Amino acid sequence: MDKRLNDIGYDFINYTLTLPTEMQEIIDEGFRIEQDCILMTGSQYFGPGDLDNDFKKTQYEEFLNDIHITDYLKDTVDEIEYLKIGVEFGKRLYDGLQKEFQTDFRVIISYSETSYTGQEIDSYADCVIKFYKIRQDGDDKFKIVDLNEFETEAVMVIE
Repeated sequence: MDKRLNDIGYDFINYTLTLPTEMQEIIDEGFRIEQDCILMTGSQYFGPGDLDNDFKKTQYEEFLNDIHITDYLKDTVDEIEYLKIGVEFGKRLYDGLQKEFQTDFRVIISYSETSYTGQEIDSYADCVIKFYKIRQDGDDKFKIVDLNEFETEAVMVIE
């Protein structure tokens, strides 16, 4: 992700964007706790049964705490806007989690551009933000060790 942000000359640390209203509302609504899982207040709770270990809890959080920027930026002409808004949303999400809870979190931001095979579209551009609470048991299964292993998307982890 750092390389992609450098390529476009975007200083995400010192620059703050205005989020679309719907996205800012997600941050403002805050979070709730279900079976020791921290979820965005507006996310649907599916009642997954017993989440009786850290792996299941983390897996559930990662599944439900999933925001696709393209759901909120429908009329964007420049795909790079997905990335910029996604990074801003990820920063604010992380700050909100830190203010409300006394624990560690991992926010994962992944960005991919529209890809083609010939003149056919393989996949459309998007930026996806996920988060979960870092739990000692099971973290080795979720932690991204090498961000350089991602070849078709740019990935950023905030911890």
